[in-house]
Amino acid sequence: HGDDSNDGLTPDTPWRSLSKLWRSIAGGQDFVSIPKAGDAVFFERGSVFYGQRYYNHTMSVLDTYKDVTYGAYGNGDKPVFTMSLDFGGGAGEWGETEWDDIYVIDMNDYVPEGKENFAREDGDIGGIIFNEGELMGVRVFPDDAMDPFGEGKTTKYMGWRGNCRDVYISGGTSCLDPEDALRNNLEFIHDYKEGKLYLRCEEGNPGEIFDKINVCRQGNIVYADRGTKFDNLAFLYSSYIGLDLSDGNVVTNCEAGYCGGSSSSVGTGIGGYGACESLVIDNCYIHDIEDGPMGTQYTGEGDPVELNNVVCTNNVIVAGQNLVELFHTNRKEGADGLGINKICHARVTDNYAAYLGYGYPLSVDNDVSGLALHNWYYGEMIDCIFERNTMVSCQGSIIGAHVATDGNERGWFMRDNTYVLDPDIMSMLRGTDGITFTNLKKSFYAAYYVPYTERYLSYLTSIGIDPSGTYRVYHNTTQNERKGAFVMNGYHFERGDCPS
Repeated sequence: HGDDSNDGLTPDTPWRSLSKLWRSIAGGQDFVSIPKAGDAVFFERGSVFYGQRYYNHTMSVLDTYKDVTYGAYGNGDKPVFTMSLDFGGGAGEWGETEWDDIYVIDMNDYVPEGKENFAREDGDIGGIIFNEGELMGVRVFPDDAMDPFGEGKTTKYMGWRGNCRDVYISGGTSCLDPEDALRNNLEFIHDYKEGKLYLRCEEGNPGEIFDKINVCRQGNIVYADRGTKFDNLAFLYSSYIGLDLSDGNVVTNCEAGYCGGSSSSVGTGIGGYGACESLVIDNCYIHDIEDGPMGTQYTGEGDPVELNNVVCTNNVIVAGQNLVELFHTNRKEGADGLGINKICHARVTDNYAAYLGYGYPLSVDNDVSGLALHNWYYGEMIDCIFERNTMVSCQGSIIGAHVATDGNERGWFMRDNTYVLDPDIMSMLRGTDGITFTNLKKSFYAAYYVPYTERYLSYLTSIGIDPSGTYRVYHNTTQNERKGAFVMNGYHFERGDCPS
């Protein structure tokens, strides 16, 4: 509803395109922001903004400027920022091939001018979402991504995979051609060599079957500069990261979903990489994430870093590998023998999480890997609290972190959390990369999977794991309706409908 000839200063005179927010310099290789610190930028509700900025081998939709607020105006759904292209609602985009039920799109037709490699590895296609989550494509990874097809070529075994209807073993087969590689309905493969996307669709041309087909490309949907604030925005459909955080960010009332699936195995909803000072993520809905739904992390081996004043509260997390991820893995020690890094004044409170361990793309791997609290850590912890959170129908470990029970600052204080767990789903309580929980009432490290049972949960309480927590055990393996606890029937998992 906007016009780039408007002044962009009122809801009645908005700009139309995101390009009005920056001015190119250095021959288009860099830019300067039009909004400055203290300004606010509002996007009309119901709008969709697609990836358009290509810089340093990555694509993004929006690069923000420090201390600017980004929000929404008007009525309707949150403004959506997306790294995807929509190829639904018509047969024209999907070409037939020499193989039955195999359709193709030439991604070379959808790249920025002069950026041909974005049809290949730079624009790695990690996911295909049908009708806004009704079904999901299942990616098949060739062992040789740069030259996938031919005699002796194979695909990678990826464990149990599914499209919200059926779950099966995907990959681990020969890869003579797309038909040979794609053996199950809605599997797809991205051919880096030719820049083409192949999809098996047994019902017919996918563009005629589905109203919306979001093909997710690699890129951070939005880059957050220092001190930026985000409210009532949605970051959806990327092979990489939804909102890439920096210091001093405040994120409220936002949505992030369908992030991950790239060959780099990175998939984050709202999160950052590096030392982080003063971060707030509040009242957000984060769903269908390959790895960490929210948090910040750092893996450098240089000078000391500190995660300080991190608050994650009142969020709803559905289908990710964990509830929150706060960690750094620098093992360098100081003179006192402790790690040189710190996590200080962290609050993870009043969040609700369901189906942790069943991330996107939908998978049930041999390694049960979900975590409520993920905290690889080798340094000092001060005033870190995990409190009043609820975890329902999750697989994998309750925690992967150090836990404090006696005032030891190298641990999380866990209290008053609620765990609704299925004893038919295997669990593991584990330390940090093999480190035992030496600050518990007794040292405990489980290198094996055990079921969630009353006896096991009583043992966790007795050794100091959330002694004030509430544990509920229930059997629900035939009715876990979304992303979890499938019924194994031979080599086939069955499930009910997949609600939005």
